[in-house]
Amino acid sequence: MSDVDERVRAALDAQAVPEGLAERTLAAIEAARPRAEGGACPGAGPVMSRGPRRRWWPAALAAAACLALVLVGVGVTTALRQPAAYVGIDVNPSLELAVNRLGTVVGAEALNDDGARVLDAVALDGRPYEEALADLAASPALAPYVGEGSLLEVSIASDDASLADRLDAQTAAALASLPCEHASARVGAEVHEHAASAGMGMARYQAAQELLALDDTLTLEDCASLSMRELRDRIDACAGHDADGADDGHGDGTAQGHGGGHAGAGAQSPGAGHRRGAHHPEGA
Repeated sequence: MSDVDERVRAALDAQAVPEGLAERTLAAIEAARPRAEGGACPGAGPVMSRGPRRRWWPAALAAAACLALVLVGVGVTTALRQPAAYVGIDVNPSLELAVNRLGTVVGAEALNDDGARVLDAVALDGRPYEEALADLAASPALAPYVGEGSLLEVSIASDDASLADRLDAQTAAALASLPCEHASARVGAEVHEHAASAGMGMARYQAAQELLALDDTLTLEDCASLSMRELRDRIDACAGHDADGADDGHGDGTAQGHGGGHAGAGAQSPGAGHRRGAHHPEGA
């Protein structure tokens, strides 16, 4: 059995019969069974004649076959639309893609106005993740945000380690040609939940939490308006000045010195540096 077959089978095993469907099918089978033409003895159940008994079986079998087909169709459709991973893309535009177990994008959401403009220009829903991300990276709508000096961060939240690894590799390939610096990281489900509650991308939310811990004059709303480069530069500047009150050289806006990039609340993988193509797998 192939990997795809196993993922489809696992998804189908988790499906439940739609409420009332089985009951309606059994009722249809019962209705297809003819009663005896004659009456019944007092106290006895319905009497089935030999001829009608033979005739109702094809209708019952047809109804059962229809039920099986409906269940398979419902299960496959549900499995294909069920997200198994969430991929957050933060530059200044913030986007979130929901990906199913087969690696297909089943939802695309803009988390800010810039993200909405990008999604209006690029169709991502219903496409293989690798293909969708490659088109996004090459889109003229994204180009103004990913020039030299910009920073793009990708966060992957999934309980399926194999799927997360595959998405991480596809992310690196799709973003390799961009002139900006970029990094990807695995995060836990709680990061996704907290970021979603705040209406922010996962990387932006984590960076905001890190910055707020260093500068209590800012608010989450202030951080939401900053690009990822601005957030990281401010984190570097604050961290540098916090060290014995002196600047340690990490506030120069370069990619070096962003070693704590994913140390926000709930982070699963502290970054090893926000350099182009960097990967921060969970637990690294």
